[in-house]
Amino acid sequence: MQMERGRLRGRDTKYVRQVNEYESENHYGILDKAREGVEGNLGSDETMDELHMMDRDMPYSVRDEKEKCLERIRSIPIPVSILNAARQNHIMNSFNGIFPEIQRAYMTMDNRLFLWNYYEGNKFQVYEEIDQTIISVGLVRPPDVMCSSETKTKFMLVLTTPVDVILIGIEFEEDSVYSEITLRPTQFSTTTDNVHMLKVLGTPNGRIFMGGKDGNVYELVAEARSSCFRRKCRKLNHSQSVFHTRGFLRLVLPNFLYTMIGQPSPIIDLVVDHGRQLLFALSYDSSIMVYSLGMNGNSFRYICSNRNVAREVLNRNDLRDTTNKTDWNAQNFRIISLHVIPLRESSSLNLVAITNHGHRVYFTFYRYINYIFGGRLYVKYVRMCPESLESTKGEVNARYQNGSSPEAITKAHYAENTLIMADTFHHSTMGHQTTSNGHTLISVHSENRERTMVESVESTSMLGSHILCISEAPMLARVTTEASFLYAKGRNEPLRGLNLLAVQHVLPPRQVLVLTERELVFFQKKRPIDEMEEFLKNSRLKILQERFKENRKEVRTMLLTLACPVRPKEPRDDLRRDPYKKVRIVSEEVKRKAEKAFLDLNLSLQSGTNFAGEFSSVHDALYLYASRLFRPVWFWTLCVSNTQFTFRYDESDLKAISTPLKNLLSFFQKNKSEIVRVVKESYMKRIEQERRRRRNGGNYRSRSNFKGEIETQWKAEMKSLRALMLLMRKSMEAFAILKLAVREVSADSLLKYMRGDSLTLLRTLEFHKLVTKPEGRKLLKALIEALMNIKPETNLLGKLREECPSFFGDSDFKYLQAVQYLEMASGDREQRYRYLEKALRQYKLASRASDFDIKEACKKLDRVHHYPGVVQLALHRASIVRQGEVPMPAAVDSDDFRYNKEIDGVGLDFKHTAGWRQKECNTCYDSILGMLRRRLRIQHHEHEGTQIWSDKKEEKQERILDVQEEEELITKAMDTALSSRDEAFLRKLYSWLIQNKLDNYLYKTRSPLLIEYLKSIGNNSLLGDYYMKNEMLYEAVELFDNMIYNKSTQYTLDDRIHFLIRSQLCVKKLIKQQRFGDTRSAPVQIDSDYEHKLAKQFELAKLQKKILNKMEERLREEQRRGDAKDQERIRQKGIAMKDLNSGLFRIEQLYDTARKMGLWESCLSILKFTGVKKESIVRRFWKNMICERINIARDDWRPYVLETLPDQFVSDAEIFPLPYICGLLEDYNRRYKSEQKDSKYIIKLFNRLKISIAQRIDAYTKLLISTTTDHARNLPTTIIELVNSMSRNERRDHSDSLLILLSNAMAKADRENRQVLERLKVDLQRDQQALDIYY
Repeated sequence: MQMERGRLRGRDTKYVRQVNEYESENHYGILDKAREGVEGNLGSDETMDELHMMDRDMPYSVRDEKEKCLERIRSIPIPVSILNAARQNHIMNSFNGIFPEIQRAYMTMDNRLFLWNYYEGNKFQVYEEIDQTIISVGLVRPPDVMCSSETKTKFMLVLTTPVDVILIGIEFEEDSVYSEITLRPTQFSTTTDNVHMLKVLGTPNGRIFMGGKDGNVYELVAEARSSCFRRKCRKLNHSQSVFHTRGFLRLVLPNFLYTMIGQPSPIIDLVVDHGRQLLFALSYDSSIMVYSLGMNGNSFRYICSNRNVAREVLNRNDLRDTTNKTDWNAQNFRIISLHVIPLRESSSLNLVAITNHGHRVYFTFYRYINYIFGGRLYVKYVRMCPESLESTKGEVNARYQNGSSPEAITKAHYAENTLIMADTFHHSTMGHQTTSNGHTLISVHSENRERTMVESVESTSMLGSHILCISEAPMLARVTTEASFLYAKGRNEPLRGLNLLAVQHVLPPRQVLVLTERELVFFQKKRPIDEMEEFLKNSRLKILQERFKENRKEVRTMLLTLACPVRPKEPRDDLRRDPYKKVRIVSEEVKRKAEKAFLDLNLSLQSGTNFAGEFSSVHDALYLYASRLFRPVWFWTLCVSNTQFTFRYDESDLKAISTPLKNLLSFFQKNKSEIVRVVKESYMKRIEQERRRRRNGGNYRSRSNFKGEIETQWKAEMKSLRALMLLMRKSMEAFAILKLAVREVSADSLLKYMRGDSLTLLRTLEFHKLVTKPEGRKLLKALIEALMNIKPETNLLGKLREECPSFFGDSDFKYLQAVQYLEMASGDREQRYRYLEKALRQYKLASRASDFDIKEACKKLDRVHHYPGVVQLALHRASIVRQGEVPMPAAVDSDDFRYNKEIDGVGLDFKHTAGWRQKECNTCYDSILGMLRRRLRIQHHEHEGTQIWSDKKEEKQERILDVQEEEELITKAMDTALSSRDEAFLRKLYSWLIQNKLDNYLYKTRSPLLIEYLKSIGNNSLLGDYYMKNEMLYEAVELFDNMIYNKSTQYTLDDRIHFLIRSQLCVKKLIKQQRFGDTRSAPVQIDSDYEHKLAKQFELAKLQKKILNKMEERLREEQRRGDAKDQERIRQKGIAMKDLNSGLFRIEQLYDTARKMGLWESCLSILKFTGVKKESIVRRFWKNMICERINIARDDWRPYVLETLPDQFVSDAEIFPLPYICGLLEDYNRRYKSEQKDSKYIIKLFNRLKISIAQRIDAYTKLLISTTTDHARNLPTTIIELVNSMSRNERRDHSDSLLILLSNAMAKADRENRQVLERLKVDLQRDQQALDIYY
């Protein structure tokens, strides 16, 4: 035990230092943990126990006079004039009640109405303009037809008489319920048809309902104007519908039978459930009717009724063992009032009925499908009254006892689980008030290790006065800004429920108004914190500890609330007379005792407690109270809506919220060592409990595991407390900035000085994200900048630096100075550059902060066209970050930087430090690239997952520089970037330039790193260009040679041909340099043989490229014609094409490939390239080529051959054997002559191939000699066409050869062609003779 105690003691000072430690960086990881703790407590406060979970045998706790929960605070006598009027003997009917909404009570005396302002004492108004007896009075909201911007009528009185229903307007002089009022009659009234309206009820949307003595529910409808069939004001009977029982009977039965059924019971009470849009009506015979008001509250429909409430209550199992059950019967059971249970208090219970014996009957309304088929109202739970109300301390059973329990309850009020009743049966001058609160005054004790619910009961004598009415003063403080946020989450989403303990530090005690015959008595319901304050004043800590021993967290929270109280905000003018504004100020003595009790109160853990993951009550109380202080702002956005720039809170709201938080933070800092001591003692008690269990032989963990758990739990709690302190400090600084912003910044200023993303955050960001997320810090920085732009005052700077050290430190001060310098950068060029340099210096000084926004700073420099400054600032920031001169944030809210849960006990350990620095450097690099991208007008790309910023609004910025100056600045910025020594940046810059095809900037750089980078990424093409641009010819030749003959598939055939071209250029330059004696670029001599080798290889590569193109073209042609059905053949072609495209072939390989693939033209090209021109091989290739074309084109082969026969071999007679080719074509032409005759076909071919006249004559001369007579029959026809196609001059030039050709043709021609040939020969001879004579 001593060892464990020593270990924890040794850590005392260390953890005190840790809790007190404050860092200026954003600990987002820690703040996130604190946020989870706060939101967990907020969620627990919003959870309320369902009322039906109460046990029927739950005991009552009867309190003595000293511990009463409901205390009388003051009384106001009824004005003497009203009392004198009431004592008149001729008064026949008198009714009275309280209208707490307008702070007045009313009394009716026959036809007179008295409205008494009980806050002003003797002031009252009398309304005597009615000649009938007033039966009931109701306060309602005016209907829509009476609401206008000009009228001051906020409320209306509904007066009912035996014959009329009259609407009277209430006008307030000062637009406040405390001011003087004027009662103005209206034109809206209607007849009652002799039906007494016993109850009047209004809804918030202006509907008015009335309960009639005839048992019907009526609605008073007012319209703007009357018509022929409708009056301006009329009443509608909603109970005579055919869906209602009486309405159905009225419809089907004659009048005499309908009257025999009996008169219906009068309606004595009406209540509306606004959350569920239901109307409940109570009749005198304890029947309850349910009506639906529709989804929007503007319709009306009968749903169901329960007319056997007494029988249903008597038959419940809850009452079968009740003593004196004979007193429960239809004669003495009566419901006197109905009260709605709001949805936020219970989701299963709808209604509670108070009986004349003080019992509470809870009802549940079960609706069918959307009310179409009705619903059912049934008794869910019955809570009986106590068996005795004697003023003796102790517990009594929840059982009815005749003679002791209340028997004649005449008035009752129920709200928020508090019941106040008036019993006048046994003692006419005695009033009993019974309070119960299942959620606020229920204590939990664990004597039997079971949870027990207890309700406190007390009685108060009214000193001989009859109780006329019971009501509750409306808490107008709830409509103020601060308190209204307590009952709703962000975006006005209402809470389902809210524990009273969660708001008792803000809301004052509830006040109950009791109207008697002589006075109006104010009672105040004590809050738990009020009782604790009394215990502290009287030094009754033992009683306090005994009462709250089972709720350690709540008792410490209440002590903390008294030690750090919430000072009430100055009320509005219309609330200055509100009694709730007089919140009691906690005395210094109580504060001191609460602080001491918070630290010294002995609330130890029980034996057998499982403390895995459980913190001490001190820790839980600090978190719970802080979360309750945060509730008015935690889930709310700063602006009212997403479309308006109107702050949700004013300066007084923020001050009221931040002041108690500041007090709590001061308390935390003041007592930090004592808090650590108390927490340590709680862990010592846990260790002692474990030791006792070991002595008693119980089951326990191993010693090592237990010590490890204690140690881990201790460290986690200390860290959690530190996180809470950090959260409160950040919140206080955020409140300080927001108060300045609310006071100084307008909507126009926001639009002027804040960018679009900051404005979006201002509209949508919730407060908890403002202090726990990086975007919140960004928004606060933007607000500070807007403040500085609006009011650039030195005192404001000093205030910000003092109150907001984490959001506005020295770096922020320098940052804003730089911004101001940028705004001053105008005028002539010299002055502008002077201010730009000053701004750049301030930016560099500010960049040493870990939260420096390098992106925003670079954007600002870019907007003023200081492009070199962008590069210098970003590189400077990256340099100091990489060298470790910038402290890393203690936590980063990102997946890349995770919070290390293994605490070393001294500080915080974080992983991935290098990762954070690399990310920050990448941000700097991206800022430079973003500026270059925008200024060089390059389309945005995403490189390696990094997005480069751009602002479309900046594109519309007016140009302040001429084109030449801007180009100079861009060039200077690029030179600065390329001359950097940051290898990481240079690699990123090289990659970006290559990606955006800005290679020309790389060619100007002489850097070994660039060569190394290009080699590393394998971009040899760009590297070769770089060598050539920088006259590194020998390196270029080596590189190209390696790429040309590299067997890798990285380069295609086109690439290798390109490399061959560039290699030849480099070799030519090298040879030229060597001729002039310049050998600096070539350590080895390169001769002309190498140049010839490259040239030959280039020609061979072009030949290989032609073969590849031919194969691709043929494959596409086959696919187009549908011939490519042989998959094996296609696969072989694909392999051959892939091999051709992946490397250079030798001449033998090319020849084999072309021959196998049937590329006869390519085979001829290879023969021409090699010089091997064997006649038989050449003729075979030509025959194969022509036959292939004829087979492809079939009957239409002539034009196809004419179009596709190659012409590149015409100049070489060995490769292009024209006589052989003509013989083949003549032979095929003869074969297909019967099908298609084309005597000019050969002539067209000659013309397309551009074959000379001499070649034509020589070819056919040789063909006639070598061809047999049978095969030469068609030749004369072609010869005739050949001679006819020649001009006269051509004939003269070739007359000799033509005569020989014609003579040979005549020998093998038929008769018809011989005659034609003869004439051609004669003509030719004549022309020749004429020519000879001429010469």
